[in-house]
Amino acid sequence: MPNRTIYYDLPLPLPEEYYDLAVVNEVTEKTDAQLKANADAVAALAEQVAELAKLEEVSAVLEELQAAAAENTSQIATLWDAVFSDITGNPFSVAFSSLAGVKVTGGVYNKAQKRLEC
Repeated sequence: MPNRTIYYDLPLPLPEEYYDLAVVNEVTEKTDAQLKANADAVAALAEQVAELAKLEEVSAVLEELQAAAAENTSQIATLWDAVFSDITGNPFSVAFSSLAGVKVTGGVYNKAQKRLEC
């Protein structure tokens, strides 16, 4: 009766035993089955790695889109404020040294400040 290997329970013939083709066939079949199981496991892991790589790519694109959306939201808010907010002050100023040649239809000319106040 042969000894057996620890991990795959393959037969280990004793020194006094004769060569037995059945033992060789048993070892070959078990080795073949384990190699196939290992190859299938590697293929399954390769598929999982490929799926993870796709998820990482999608995640990177999503982060870029979120950053672009945040930037656009900020720019839209700035434009909204500029166009639709109540104007409570003078959004621009024009300085005159005199009113010669200017027809004023409203406001008051502040001669000391050299400006038209509306």
